[in-house]
Amino acid sequence: MNYIVSYGMSCNMGNVRKYNQDNFWCDGRYLEEINRGIGEIYCGALAANENPVFAVFDGMGGEQKGEAASYIAATMLDRVMKENDKPKDEAFFSGLFRQINAEVCEYGNSIGIHNIGSTGALLGFSRNKVTVCNIGDSPILRLNNGTLTQISVDHVLATDRKKSPLTQFLGVPLDEFIIEPHTAQIPVCDKDRYLICSDGVTDMISREEIAKIMTEVKDIGECTHKLLSTALNNGGVDNTTLIVLEIKKLKLFGKIDI
Repeated sequence: MNYIVSYGMSCNMGNVRKYNQDNFWCDGRYLEEINRGIGEIYCGALAANENPVFAVFDGMGGEQKGEAASYIAATMLDRVMKENDKPKDEAFFSGLFRQINAEVCEYGNSIGIHNIGSTGALLGFSRNKVTVCNIGDSPILRLNNGTLTQISVDHVLATDRKKSPLTQFLGVPLDEFIIEPHTAQIPVCDKDRYLICSDGVTDMISREEIAKIMTEVKDIGECTHKLLSTALNNGGVDNTTLIVLEIKKLKLFGKIDI
């Protein structure tokens, strides 16, 4: 299918945190390791033949350099995207996450901190499919025909706690176990919308409200702003990063697009 991916994205420190440990990769943009988020909504569109990729990385560890882990992830993805513009499949992204994991572990060892880490949530687009890859609990949501579903898998330990410990993340020591990112492929569907975000969004907004906003607010930039402002108005207790995406099929003038 001939289509474009329209996007809106932002990254905010939230109302409580004194630093930002989130990062992202969106149309060649990402943040420096030490940052205070961005003060605006970025919008744009990429064609399917550009094989666009979008990702959110939520650094963990408080004072334990979580921002370094998310920065390493963003910079490694940036390098890969600049070196290889071909379509990428599940095996490619899974292998990339394993490389990022090794790099984060090596960095942690070099500074004597062994519990830094980051989640990773990524979507890659090609002509006929969308590839999902995630590790940790940063969600990827899909709005299809008015129904919002989570297409990522939360790698968490089942407990009664509100925030359960992660069982998988970028930064797992190599001598403990091999990380297993969740991967999947789904078809490209015209008018589908996606949300990739850190839990600063989903902890502050119910899935029902997210679905309502993503359905009713038609402009991609306004939709992104509405989700961000709602999360902040509901408390904004964590860093808040989000990328909203929409598939728009292109119709060829004078021809039938099949």
